[in-house]
Amino acid sequence: MCVLSDQLFSIIFLNFFYCLFFLPAILWAVLLGGSAMTFLESGDLTGASYSFSMMCWGLIPLITITGPARAGMARVMREWAKEETCPPLRNFWAGLKANWKQALVPSFISSLIPLILWNAWQTAAVNAFEGAFPGLMAVAGIAFLFWLLAQQIIYVLIVTYDLPIKGHLRNALVLTTLRLPQAAGIFLCSVIGILIYVLFVLIRPQMYIALLIVPVLYYFFIGFCFGDLVCASFANYLMDRYFPKKTEDAKEEIAEETEEETEEETEEETEEETEQ
Repeated sequence: MCVLSDQLFSIIFLNFFYCLFFLPAILWAVLLGGSAMTFLESGDLTGASYSFSMMCWGLIPLITITGPARAGMARVMREWAKEETCPPLRNFWAGLKANWKQALVPSFISSLIPLILWNAWQTAAVNAFEGAFPGLMAVAGIAFLFWLLAQQIIYVLIVTYDLPIKGHLRNALVLTTLRLPQAAGIFLCSVIGILIYVLFVLIRPQMYIALLIVPVLYYFFIGFCFGDLVCASFANYLMDRYFPKKTEDAKEEIAEETEEETEEETEEETEEETEQ
């Protein structure tokens, strides 16, 4: 709340800019999803299935390209969550340029979720939801939900530590496992706009289209940044809790040890010269 009060206009401006990276995926999902719903209403299951499949395939590159932007945003939100001064655009581009290659990996993994779940649903439907397919779908759904919880902190880890991407993935999964209830609560906070929309639709189901204005305005003005700010705060807590020694501290310790070793060697040499 302190960050929101101090950086409100910067957050709104940065959120507008951030939306540009997600806009292609959102428009593609709305266009193809709306087409699939039209086919369903007319009873054309083949057309609906084709539209859903095209939507899932198209989302793979469109979601993947959001990874570098999420790394840039993670760098800004990490600093703001620490209540440190951080020029938003400069740090956004710095985080994007320095970490864009690694950031493509978690966003690519996330982009596969709709396609895999859709294919699993089709396979289960062909088999009349009998046998092992419903169970496998449930396992896949739980695994992907766990990944969504882990990706809340992985971008902050990427912009903070200099590790191979395998190390970042492992650390994100381990930290999420250690703090699973908190990670689930943070996830609910980050998607509060969608939850409010679902609640309104349950109250007034006939107005489900008009009520879309609620999540649209929320995410257009502040939703993306607010969600990332909450996740960055959570990631900072986890890093302070489980990784207390940062790289700079380690360098200082190494420098101190080197100085001590140098002093000891100097003393030994002095003693040898004295003896001689």
